[in-house]
Amino acid sequence: MLLGLLLQRAVLSKEEKVRNKRGKEQVRGGTKHRAAAIAVEEPPEIQRFVNTIIVGDAEEVLRALPADSVDMVITSPPYNFGHSYAGDLTEDTREWNEYFDKLYRIWAECYRILKPGGRIAVNVQPLFSDYIPTHHIISHQLQRLGFLWKAEIHRLGQLAIALYALHQVHLGVH
Repeated sequence: MLLGLLLQRAVLSKEEKVRNKRGKEQVRGGTKHRAAAIAVEEPPEIQRFVNTIIVGDAEEVLRALPADSVDMVITSPPYNFGHSYAGDLTEDTREWNEYFDKLYRIWAECYRILKPGGRIAVNVQPLFSDYIPTHHIISHQLQRLGFLWKAEIHRLGQLAIALYALHQVHLGVH
């Protein structure tokens, strides 16, 4: 009887911690309760890119794509620690500010080309090289552009890899 009473009080006190939870969620302006899809007509300019592999600098390639034309971006940017990628003659070691500035411009292009409600999945290593938490900086960049956080997946193997799946909501401003 005493245990039942204690459990009942614990449940009651937990329920009382947040009154009008749904109302408060709406005040904060999140998207948890949005259910309606946003219809977007596919621009005809995207057709020349369909079923095509494009090799080049991501910033330049993305600029060629029409706005609001892509459903999902999946990317794994260079880690910036000198890794040699097969067949890639570019250098994977840049000054940190230069590296993050370029990534920010690429994320801005991703935001521009994604359809409303589109998704971006970014595979980054939570690298603390030179005491720089790259995964946190990238996450902050994406949120600053208007991407909404959906999930973070950690896979531990030889290297720890974080996959940031972010949800982009079109606010009418890029």
